[in-house]
Amino acid sequence: MKYEELVKNFSWNEVKNYFGNDFRDKLIRDNSDIAVLRVDSKWDKESLSYSQLKDKAQRLSTFLRHEFKVKKGDVVACLASKKIEQVIYLISSWMLGAIYEPLFTAFGSAAIEMRTRDRKPKVILA
Repeated sequence: MKYEELVKNFSWNEVKNYFGNDFRDKLIRDNSDIAVLRVDSKWDKESLSYSQLKDKAQRLSTFLRHEFKVKKGDVVACLASKKIEQVIYLISSWMLGAIYEPLFTAFGSAAIEMRTRDRKPKVILA
């Protein structure tokens, strides 16, 4: 399928339905299914179940709310690419209603400085 066809046929409803319902429902239930699987360059595996992901994200969001006063609309920047913690940071930000801002070292220091200067994150997680 060509790019133009993909764009023409794209539907946010499918995305909203999956992330808005199925993913959320699996986080809500006590679910031992694998939510996140990371395989590194040595083929070592690391995974989190939906229940583990929810627990870690809830604990982090509570910490961010109490210690850093992060609230809905605040920017939470994350410099943890290719780490399983990045997903925890993302879900925790969503739980707070915060704006998740990914940062990558591949951007270079000038790009990271620009993004943090422009968006003024309340906290940077690494």
